[in-house]
Amino acid sequence: MTKAYKLSWAAIAPHVPGPGEAGRVALEETVPPELKDYVVNPDLLRIPDDELGDVRYSAPVLVESSAGYDLIVKHLVEAGMLEREVPSETVKVKGTPIYNGLFGVHKGWIDEGNGNWRRSLRLIVNLIPTNLLQRRMPDQASKSMGYAPLWGNMVLLEDEVVLSYGEDVKHCFHIFSPGPRWRGYFVLSKEA
Repeated sequence: MTKAYKLSWAAIAPHVPGPGEAGRVALEETVPPELKDYVVNPDLLRIPDDELGDVRYSAPVLVESSAGYDLIVKHLVEAGMLEREVPSETVKVKGTPIYNGLFGVHKGWIDEGNGNWRRSLRLIVNLIPTNLLQRRMPDQASKSMGYAPLWGNMVLLEDEVVLSYGEDVKHCFHIFSPGPRWRGYFVLSKEA
């Protein structure tokens, strides 16, 4: 478990895209054909209101101050990560809008000199409220990519060795754009 920290621009600035760098890759162009419809159309995964269990209508935006939040929003708009809400697009349950949150998790320490260190944070968009409105895709997202929990199922012979390699895509969570029909699923609970 990791602690959720209140955000400041100074804490997240080293880890978010610069102006014009976010949302530059259309997500639908990166998935196999059998998944494309799900990436383009969120209605295919939306659970009807009358089938939903507990609904979480909002998640908090954790920031050090409202002025600091306005600065964060300014930079995220410049990067291409945020834009103004279109209320008619905001996903709703029985007419009530659903809002997501923001917070930070510890990423590292930045040496400011003279023995002063500042915590840097990875920006996390808390999508739990809108994720709870969606079913899992009926198709497996990847049939070829393994992930660490599967490694325990591997059996190696005495003369075998596992070699693994991973390359981070810079700002990997921020460079992809899910498309305009998803905008209403990413609305935040705090106005700037």
